[in-house]
Amino acid sequence: MLFRKKLGFGSAVFAILAGCSATQDLGSQGEPIEDLHAVTIAIGQLHKCMRTDSGAVKCWGDSTSGALGNGTRSYNQGPPLGFATQVTGLASDIVAISADASTTCAVTSLGGLKCWGNNYLGRLGVDAAGDESEGYQGSGFRSEPVDAAGLTSGVKAVSIGGATCALMSEGTVKCWGAFDGGFVPIDILGLTGVTAIVANRGYGLALSASGSVSRFFFDNREAPQVVPGLESGILSITRDCATTNAHTVKCWDNAVPGTESSPVVDVAGLDSVAQVASDFTHKCALTSLGAVKCWGLISWGGVEASGLPGDEKSTSVPVDVPGMESGITSISVAPYTTCAVRDTGRIACVEYCYSNASECNLQPSESRPE
Repeated sequence: MLFRKKLGFGSAVFAILAGCSATQDLGSQGEPIEDLHAVTIAIGQLHKCMRTDSGAVKCWGDSTSGALGNGTRSYNQGPPLGFATQVTGLASDIVAISADASTTCAVTSLGGLKCWGNNYLGRLGVDAAGDESEGYQGSGFRSEPVDAAGLTSGVKAVSIGGATCALMSEGTVKCWGAFDGGFVPIDILGLTGVTAIVANRGYGLALSASGSVSRFFFDNREAPQVVPGLESGILSITRDCATTNAHTVKCWDNAVPGTESSPVVDVAGLDSVAQVASDFTHKCALTSLGAVKCWGLISWGGVEASGLPGDEKSTSVPVDVPGMESGITSISVAPYTTCAVRDTGRIACVEYCYSNASECNLQPSESRPE
């Protein structure tokens, strides 16, 4: 059964259900999340989007900046609790999604790129002159998907962070939206044979077919440099972690990787890792057995739920996530939030608990009953 979770924060209490906004929409209610079969999920600041097994994109949460992609943009409103809305024009043929803050992008089966939400600094790849409203540094909004950067074909993957970056089918990279008015894509020089990308804060990471990871800048101010500690044997990358050919995990602090202040280190206690996801608050790994282990700020449901002694609410050692010990097929994280897709297509999310265990639910919120 769907339920709410309390997050005590001083005198304030916030209600969260499967990542839904506590304030509900005044318009159409959308579709019950329990009737949808998710494949992957992307998490923004106040919204979430799923890619379904039919290739559709459905979003829920807050629509303030047009983040739901359904043509609405109302302050602190979204679909009713437990419901998701269809993103306009994206009812099928979507192969990948990415979200950051209130911007979301989707790659189509034909290699096109569609983006919607906040157009801060041109993150959507379109001129702010056409935005639905104006804001700080051109941060207007588009409440329905647009063809990002004019890319209607040739896109393989997308990542949103300090900029929006697209991995092209020929293994090159284009980025935009890192600077004021920078909605025109820039070809990142010196990158070829790229298989995966991450748009981080202030820089990007590119994984090559040979298994090395290079750091690059969105404005080509410096040539891409291979990251010390990630020279070979890497399978996948996130903003501050990587999986290896041996299915182990390497991570670094929330800074430029491979530097003296942020060396790349092996994470102990992890093997048979299928996927890793990370943000500045915590990191999580999905094992080949379908279990999720996380470390960092992980006090979901209070210290009792996180398995930490005393009043600790963070750990450098990966621990099991309650309710996610098996049957998970993919994971996604955002600040203080971890979401997983089960092999049944259900979505489960856990949030950081600021209070004690008695005031927080100890199990993840489900998108529909088991």
